[in-house]
Amino acid sequence: MSSIIETRQNLVGTWILVEYKVIHTETDHATHPLGPKAQGLLVYSADGFMSAQLMQPEAPAFSINDVQRGTQEELSEAMKHYLGYCGRYNIQETDEGIIVMHNVELCSFPNWVGTQQGRLVTLNGNNMELNTANTYFVNGQKVRGSVKWVKAKLPGDF
Repeated sequence: MSSIIETRQNLVGTWILVEYKVIHTETDHATHPLGPKAQGLLVYSADGFMSAQLMQPEAPAFSINDVQRGTQEELSEAMKHYLGYCGRYNIQETDEGIIVMHNVELCSFPNWVGTQQGRLVTLNGNNMELNTANTYFVNGQKVRGSVKWVKAKLPGDF
């Protein structure tokens, strides 16, 4: 069985976030943009779609219970506490290793819509690490992302 087919079979399912960190390219210093206790789900479907949702727990609530009527400050803070995107995915074998390519169709960060976000895949049983194939910016710093996941087993795992 080829590495691509095996990787695809192992990816399909729901994954629970273990850790999301970024490594600053100039210093190799690691930080957690959504805090050390970030929560998230990553879903890969058998028909080629994916959805990634990451958030900082205990984000401040809006002053009124209306999703469109937060103050500018509330809306700004909400954006800092959440990253979500979805679209189709495909798997490629490269000199660097196996890359899962996320073709971003919808995203809470508008700059990623219409882009491809490559992730180097390392699978070890029910554990997976995804590392960004390219650098990006967080708080004005050029970083590489590293996200660890564990495969969900039962409906109540999250």
